[in-house]
Amino acid sequence: MLLWRSDSIAVWRNEEVRRRLSHYYKVMKGERNAKYRVVKRFPVDFSDDMTVEELMSLHSEMRREFDEFYEEKMERELTDNIPHGNFLELKIRIVKLLVRECKLCEWRCGARRLEGERGVCGLDSKVRVSTAFLHMGEEAPLVPSGTIFFTGCSFKCVFCQNYDISTNPFNGIETDPYSTALE
Repeated sequence: MLLWRSDSIAVWRNEEVRRRLSHYYKVMKGERNAKYRVVKRFPVDFSDDMTVEELMSLHSEMRREFDEFYEEKMERELTDNIPHGNFLELKIRIVKLLVRECKLCEWRCGARRLEGERGVCGLDSKVRVSTAFLHMGEEAPLVPSGTIFFTGCSFKCVFCQNYDISTNPFNGIETDPYSTALE
């Protein structure tokens, strides 16, 4: 049984909310595809010998093209055809290069995470999800929202409401980017 907050339903009667959040509303109603479902269907040609700078430049260029591709696909039925060499794989490749000598967060600690060295965040090459669930505690238009809490946050803010789950790199279960994006 799924429980709904009454304000999360009533808020959509407000014309201003529907206007401002029209894209989100259509995704929520199943009238549009969420971007995460389309990104892996957008073909991108790149090679493993490209530098991170070349890949980032390609990503910027492809981002503009993806926006056009998304406009075309957002209200269409998606096929199961996922091309080898797609926008999601490009993003994964960039991240893998950034963690060789880690530069993912503002610490830029240089940990060789792919070799098992742990960074400031406490993570090595493995990604861990502490929790993933349908969240009912956000602002009314965003309820319910799919929520994924990753571990290994390097900010370590003292007053963080999720400090216990976000800063411990050993919380949760191990996953990989591709599997997480497919879920």
